[in-house]
Amino acid sequence: ISDESGVPVRFFGVTGSILIDIHQSFSDIDLIIYGKKNSVSVKETLKQLYENQDFPIRRFNKEESREWCLSKARMYPLTYEEAAWILRRRWNRGVYEGTLFSMHPVKLEEENDENYGDRIFKPEGMIKIEATVSDSSEADFLPSVYKVEDVKVIEGPEVKDISEVASYEGLYGGLAEKGERILSYGKLEGVTDRRSGEQYHRVLIGSKEAEGRDYIKPLTD
Repeated sequence: ISDESGVPVRFFGVTGSILIDIHQSFSDIDLIIYGKKNSVSVKETLKQLYENQDFPIRRFNKEESREWCLSKARMYPLTYEEAAWILRRRWNRGVYEGTLFSMHPVKLEEENDENYGDRIFKPEGMIKIEATVSDSSEADFLPSVYKVEDVKVIEGPEVKDISEVASYEGLYGGLAEKGERILSYGKLEGVTDRRSGEQYHRVLIGSKEAEGRDYIKPLTD
């Protein structure tokens, strides 16, 4: 992947069982790619490599896809069809010479422009919305952040200033692009940015309060 993308090996790392030296021969390969620009390069490279049948990296085959979708439909509030839509959008999951692998983008330290305590979050109940993604440039990282507009509240408090959907559940990262419509259910938070004084609301996926019932789903084919 380093050779094909041009991203130096020093910007790659490992996580999961390999990191803590408890991996087995059947374990997945969980990789980290450091840096925004590097992550984009690897993302685009993998998409191209998946189309090259002569390369030892491929997408899930039919049976692997079926097992993945069934598993996600059992674990999350998703139908099989919704899980299949998510899998089609997954660029960072594949198979290398028979072994499953995942790729996890992480920002470089100098790319992180927020410190702990810069923003204050106030819980305001649960909410379901429809929204159009206006910016997905932070969606491949954790938390995955989708800036949104044209928000329609379906259930919950009728707030008018929801500007982002953020997910700490990695399943929902990197799914929607700018201009696409999404359906989201999660924890409504009032946000105060202590640096600028700006106040707005966001929807959070991955909270304790949601008890695993929160999600981001497609409204765009």
